[in-house]
Amino acid sequence: MMKRGMHCLLGVMLVGLVSVGCDSSSADSKPEPAKLPPDGDLCLLVPEQEIVEMFGVRPGESEPGPGGMTGCSYNFRSENSDSLEFSIHFGKPRAERPEKIDFHGLKAQRGAEPEVTDAFSCVIDVWIRSDDESVLSVRGSDFGKNPKLCDHTRQLTERAYAALPEKQPEAAASSKSLPESSFCRTVTSDDVARVLNMKVRNPAKYIGEDSCYYTLSDSEDRKVQITAKRGTGVSDEATRIPFEGLDARLFNGGSRENCELTVRLEPDKDKSAFTTSISYWDSSQPPCDEVQKVAKLIYDELPG
Repeated sequence: MMKRGMHCLLGVMLVGLVSVGCDSSSADSKPEPAKLPPDGDLCLLVPEQEIVEMFGVRPGESEPGPGGMTGCSYNFRSENSDSLEFSIHFGKPRAERPEKIDFHGLKAQRGAEPEVTDAFSCVIDVWIRSDDESVLSVRGSDFGKNPKLCDHTRQLTERAYAALPEKQPEAAASSKSLPESSFCRTVTSDDVARVLNMKVRNPAKYIGEDSCYYTLSDSEDRKVQITAKRGTGVSDEATRIPFEGLDARLFNGGSRENCELTVRLEPDKDKSAFTTSISYWDSSQPPCDEVQKVAKLIYDELPG
């Protein structure tokens, strides 16, 4: 022991503050990770179908939701339970009576969730930054018997963490521009109906120079309202999506019936943006694919 201590002391003297082969209190310090907070809907970190395949469960009756930056929950059924739930949350930690766990060298903890009283729950909190506002929290809860719940929660945490961005994408500037007048007049109701494979219910209405409305019907004769307007209208919790390399933000907010998409033609300039939205009546799925088709139709008609 005396020789080992002498060797450590000599090592410190030779290389300054860096010790070779010696215990050091600096080992407790954690490096700042390269991951960033997600920019948008947490539901997109881990698709529902991926969880189904990972854990061999079946989707429940309710849709995933609510989306956005606050969190996302998924409902499933398993062989032993009709009410199995996983959720991904971003913000403050949620585990009660936590114990420290190892997670890629980051500060992390595992515990139960205080709000869940009738079910077995397992929560894993991971600090991707040093403050409490940068915690990735994944929860699993089961009203049946699931001895693998914490293992599944850990796997889901690994998957969600891996999906966090390394850096925020830089938005490009478009060669397109918004016209000074008649923003969407060149896109007719027939154009929108064709791209969505629907039928026209009412002719398009153009409100001033900045907005227009299309009313269509889907294959089940359900009313579909589509709007396009100059400027932004999407929540800050919207998800950044690929769209011609531009700053495009898609928002659903957990609703099954609505989707909104804002596209900025110039980075960080709201006045260069246009927003398209779709509202269904009694829809079973959010019409986010459809809203992107309409936005692309409008974008292709812009001058430039």
